[in-house]
Amino acid sequence: MSIPKVASTTLHRFFNKSVEHSHVRWDAIEVKSENKEIDYNKFFSFTVVRNPWQRLYSCWKDKCFIDDKYLENAPFFKKHKYVSFDRFVSVVGEQIKENHWCDPHIRPMNKLLSGYKENLEIENIDYVGKIETLNCDIECVLKNLKVQCEFPNMVLNKGRGVSSNYADVYTKDIIERVGSIYEADIVKFGYSFA
Repeated sequence: MSIPKVASTTLHRFFNKSVEHSHVRWDAIEVKSENKEIDYNKFFSFTVVRNPWQRLYSCWKDKCFIDDKYLENAPFFKKHKYVSFDRFVSVVGEQIKENHWCDPHIRPMNKLLSGYKENLEIENIDYVGKIETLNCDIECVLKNLKVQCEFPNMVLNKGRGVSSNYADVYTKDIIERVGSIYEADIVKFGYSFA
């Protein structure tokens, strides 16, 4: 199950191009659109999660400093282009409270996972990996899928002129606000700020 800002582009490209003839499908929405009656419990399911503080910083860095031509279908980010990180955190908190189905790049990971499927709860996902241990986790996934292939771990989204260290922009107040916004993810996936 793909989660935006959690190596999703890297993993999409890897599973769509590198893992030939394996019948691996990374995007649950794509699979669901092909067969409305799919029973997810008949498949090996996996996802990769990320530290919520890092994920939100990566989202701000990647989406708020991008050319307008890429924002045509992303009105939330177009509206908040070049905002400070502090302001971005405030807007994200408001957006999530107002709109449960807000942009998937800012939506809590647990909400994304439970929204992908009606008959597969988060607790029933066979394997939950973490971006912090991506190589090892993808190796385990490939082993479970009986696919012999090496994961190259290519990072595709580089910084856009702002600090690459997420801790640089976090104040104590922002740490607490993001912790409150993504509390369920922090608890469910065992994260802390550091």
